[in-house]
Amino acid sequence: AQVDRLGQILNALPTDLSLKVAAFDQTVVPVFQGKCGQFKAEALRARPPLGATDLNGALEWAAQQKEFSRVLLVTDGVSTVGSTHLDSEPLRKAGCQRLDVLPVGGIQDAEALRDLTSQLHGVVLQADQDPKDQAFQRQRPPISPSPSQGRVGSGRSASMGSRPARNI
Repeated sequence: AQVDRLGQILNALPTDLSLKVAAFDQTVVPVFQGKCGQFKAEALRARPPLGATDLNGALEWAAQQKEFSRVLLVTDGVSTVGSTHLDSEPLRKAGCQRLDVLPVGGIQDAEALRDLTSQLHGVVLQADQDPKDQAFQRQRPPISPSPSQGRVGSGRSASMGSRPARNI
């Protein structure tokens, strides 16, 4: 169901956007690169999770994908390998403009996900929200927090969109 949800969101985006999808647990494995309209959920289903989740490792991998300026992270927010403090700093330093999260799973660290997205002006998408509305949210420009706004205090995939004007 989680992979289907990601597919619905991606299918609601413009089909010509560049996209890279990677599955992660204690390692990161790219499973798709191409245009949004070409993504098939089977690419992600073919890579079953292996157990432990290194969420910071996935964020560091995403930061190395320099051709992308936005990240959609599909996760429960619970890192079971490496540091449990989620840090988007590598993404920011790499030029990422926005990080959004689609939370999945029965047990989620909602506070960590809100904190993580607030670091890069993103949103935590709602599982019961219409995929077209979520796709619209992903296409909006990043929202800059007001100066007084402080931090709000087993991964499956990370997806990124292209750097040109119509980026994800």
